[in-house]
Amino acid sequence: PNTNVHWRPYADSMYLSARDSSFVFFKEGGHTLRPTLILTPSGVKGSGVFNWEKGTLQSKMFTFGAHAVSADTMNMSISALQDSIEAEQLAFDTRNIQGKIDFDKQIGSFKSNSIKAGEIPTTMPGVRYKTSIGEFDWDLAGKAIDFKSDGRDALFLCIDPNQDSLRFFGTRASYDLSNNILRIGGVQYLQVCDAYLHPSDQNVQVELKGKMTRFENAKIVCDTATRHHVINRANILVSGRKAYSADGFYEYNVAGK
Repeated sequence: PNTNVHWRPYADSMYLSARDSSFVFFKEGGHTLRPTLILTPSGVKGSGVFNWEKGTLQSKMFTFGAHAVSADTMNMSISALQDSIEAEQLAFDTRNIQGKIDFDKQIGSFKSNSIKAGEIPTTMPGVRYKTSIGEFDWDLAGKAIDFKSDGRDALFLCIDPNQDSLRFFGTRASYDLSNNILRIGGVQYLQVCDAYLHPSDQNVQVELKGKMTRFENAKIVCDTATRHHVINRANILVSGRKAYSADGFYEYNVAGK
């Protein structure tokens, strides 16, 4: 009801705009678009907000397949699984990306259009982290996101106000949406207080609300200026950029001894 139809014969396109309702897509009927659908000889296009149970896409120009959607420029948010995030409504949010979702294969592939210096386009509210990694795949059936960073260091920033903007670099990551666990690999160290914390396997695991899993058999080097003091076989619990607790074995070197 209440749909405006605007035909542009020289552009060979018909624009349909729904004012009070959404267009329903695909065989299961659980995907919707509003406000504008565009019929062209090359296929169905659209603009506005494309929504379904697991997420929302926003773009000025979508291209639709028989059971797929793509766009050269769009914003995407992924809904949190029911009761998995207490007060949060989103598990994942990213801006200015290009990509495609194949609903038959249940796979989405995405890449950032541009990441400017200092820009961190992707936010994960459930684990309270942001990352500068600009390419990722979304396994809709497996409820997981696999980040791809081509081996270069990417920034991970904690946005929990109690952790004082804790930040570190890693080369890869994966996010399990079913249990809200972010796993980050290729982490050489974290700088916390006046020390470098070196995870033994270069892996960091973050849980709901930014809680970091305890490091085992790690190494602490302090202070950051002289690096004179080393604690090996350390078990470390990081609680923020300015706070950690640990136990381990202290070594020191004096005059070559």
